[in-house]
Amino acid sequence: MKRFYFLVGVLLIITGCANPEYFFKNDKFLKSEQSRIKQIVVLPFSGETTFRNEVADVFTMHLLNGLKDKEIKIIQPSNAKIVMEEMKISLTLNGDAQFDKETQRLAQLLHADAVIMGEVRSHQTGATMNGFVTVKLIDTKTGGMIAASHRASGLLFGYSVHQAVIAAAENATDDIVSAINELPR
Repeated sequence: MKRFYFLVGVLLIITGCANPEYFFKNDKFLKSEQSRIKQIVVLPFSGETTFRNEVADVFTMHLLNGLKDKEIKIIQPSNAKIVMEEMKISLTLNGDAQFDKETQRLAQLLHADAVIMGEVRSHQTGATMNGFVTVKLIDTKTGGMIAASHRASGLLFGYSVHQAVIAAAENATDDIVSAINELPR
């Protein structure tokens, strides 16, 4: 009987750790011949200052590694930040980043066909911890969403919040890479 209660307890803990995850891709856009993307700018991520720069860099490296079409140029967050500072473009990095006129202006200056905006969060309560990354791939001509992903770390056990956040970034990157790889070449 003790084993039964133990198993029920373990199952409750595991199901209690489940987090909602979402992945959206605009199939109509991805199948359109007018949807050629030659250059993508990865903007600095918003969210927790402890992790946002590293997660944006990890996301970008994972993105570069996963793209089938190596002709697509990726502008790194650090390069986008330099242009933002020089042109006095300010993007909200502490709240919900939106594709607005300033973001569109930055994309035009960088000749980007698409923009990637991301946000990183973490959660730790006692012995449980998790990382969350939300990423949006946006068409700069229309402002329309090409793909979006909200992923948790998916780790059953982790050693640190840092490990959970990096795992969440890799999970979200996999979604965005899969969408980009569906684009016509």
